[in-house]
Order: sequence, then structure tokens, then C-alpha cells
Amino acid sequence: MGILIYDKPFKTYDEQINHLKDDYGLSITDTDFAKYVLSTFSYYDIINGYQECMMINGKFRQGLSIDYLHFFHLFDKGFQNIIFKNSLIIENSFKTKLAAVIAKNYGVDMNDYLDNKNFKYTHKGKIFFPKVKEEILKGIRFFDKQSNRYIYTNQPTKHYFENHNHIPPWILLKNISFGNSINLYSLLKPEDKEEVSDSIIAASIPVNSKMAFITSSVNLIRAFRNVIAHNLKFVTFHQNKYLLPFDTTKSLINDEILTADITKFNNVYACILAIHVLLGHPILKTKFLYDIYTLIADNPDNSKEYKMIQALICNDYFFITDLGSNFIDKLIHLLDNIRSQ
Repeated sequence: MGILIYDKPFKTYDEQINHLKDDYGLSITDTDFAKYVLSTFSYYDIINGYQECMMINGKFRQGLSIDYLHFFHLFDKGFQNIIFKNSLIIENSFKTKLAAVIAKNYGVDMNDYLDNKNFKYTHKGKIFFPKVKEEILKGIRFFDKQSNRYIYTNQPTKHYFENHNHIPPWILLKNISFGNSINLYSLLKPEDKEEVSDSIIAASIPVNSKMAFITSSVNLIRAFRNVIAHNLKFVTFHQNKYLLPFDTTKSLINDEILTADITKFNNVYACILAIHVLLGHPILKTKFLYDIYTLIADNPDNSKEYKMIQALICNDYFFITDLGSNFIDKLIHLLDNIRSQ
């Protein structure tokens, strides 16, 4: 039997640096700094994470340095953190509003409100309530044969099972995935779904359009959040399964400047618009947009050199992510719209 030659063998940091300079044409003038970058953020995140948008014919763009990739990566992570933080706010708000309607209409005992009769059997033949219910229950408990009873494994449902006589929906939803909470929303009876939808979006648009936007937007936000959580490639990610409904999105944004020249809402800009709509309250919207603006305007050492690098990074980032060259103008316009309400 021959010796297996691995096509991705271990390389020391010096070997990685030589490979990047000689084979990929990456500019590296400070070897110690390059070692710091590769040992802190990993070769995969810094090099593989951006090579498809920073390389031409197998070589990095002429003059591109590891310093630039390092700052670009930090900017990318800062942007992702803002999206991630606000996606958690959206998830919590969505679950809170969903739980309130379920509790009001079907009670606070899990055996009552998760009764099959309270939900549609299926949503479009793709989501089935018995399956969703099974996944929810498996996620919070298991049956212990020795004690002949269910053992609840996660807080806060565990605490409620052990210390109270019921598990209300606002507690149960704390321990189920964002995906299954969206599934529950999809499986609600029409009148319940309408009530939840009106509590999420107050705008006076047809209720079916409102439901379609909510379903698409929470799934879109969840998809981008999962990419961030699993450290996957964010800058080139597009969600083609859950596009925001075109006409409804334009109606809710209600500003041609913010939606001009857009043919479909499936990228990170669509995610930003979805978060903007679903945050609801002007304070939350302003904080979200201002965090992005602050990241763009960041200049920690107040130097001309860093300001120039930041400008180059933003131009690259807006182009690669399809945010557009006028993204800063759109951001300011969104902020002005909130102030004028």
C-alpha cells in the first residue's frame, strides 16, 4: 500500500506566509504582524473567507496586503455583530408576541395550547404540526424509564416543570428554536395568525401581504443569523429561498430612494430592511442604524491613514455584499425618515 500524500498538509506560519507571498501574490512586509493575524484569526477566515471576492485568476489583487485583509475582516465581524445582536431582538420580540396570542386564546397549560385542534395540520404541505410538536417536546425533555417520568433538561422550562404546575407558552418558547417558533406561526389558524401579525406590524396593508412579509423576513433574518453563528462566509451570502415580497417591501419602506434599482430583496440589504421594519419602535430602529453608521465612520486613532483604509474597506464591502455604493446615503435617509415621524 502506498503512502497517502495529503493535499492539505500542515504548514507552519512561516510556510503559510511564503505560500501567500509566492503563490497568491499577497503583500506581506511585516512577518511578525502576519504571524499574529494568522495565529489569531486563522488562515481559513482571513484567506479562504475572502479569496473569492479578493482574488483574480488565483492571485490576490495587485498590491493587496495582509494588513488590509485583517482590517477588512474586523470590519466584516463588526458588521455581522450588529446584524446578529438585532436578530436576537427580533427573535425575542417575535416569540413574545406569538406566546401572548397563544396564551390569550388557548390558555397557559402546555397540554391545552399545544393541542392539535388549535393549529392547522399542515402549512402548504411542507410543515406539519405533529412533526413540529414532536421536535419541540424532544428539545425540552426526555422520558426516563427508571423513574417513569419526563425529565426536563433546559432552563427555564426545567424550573417551571419542577416548581410550578404548568409551563406557559412564553416560557416554552424560550427553549425552542427560532425555526420552530416560525413554524408555529405558520401553522396558526388564520384568525390567530392575523392577530400575531397585527401585533408585529401595525401598518395598514392587506393582512395576507403582512403575513407573507413576516414569514419571509423572519426566515431571511434567521438564515443570515445562522451564517454568522456558524462562522460561514457572510459577505457573499444571498438567501434565495426566502426573498422579501417585492411589492409589500416597497410599500412598507415607502421611500423610492431606499428601494430604487432593486430587482429582488435577498441580500444583506434586504436583511437590514427586514430588521428595520420588524424592530418596530423608533428607538430600536435608530440604535440599529446608528450602530452601522458608527462602524462605518470608526477611526480609533483619528488618523488620515486609517480614515483612508476605512474608506477603501467600505467601498469594497458595499460592492461585495451588494449594499451598493450609495449605502451610506440610504442609511442617513433611513435615519432621517425615523426622525421625521
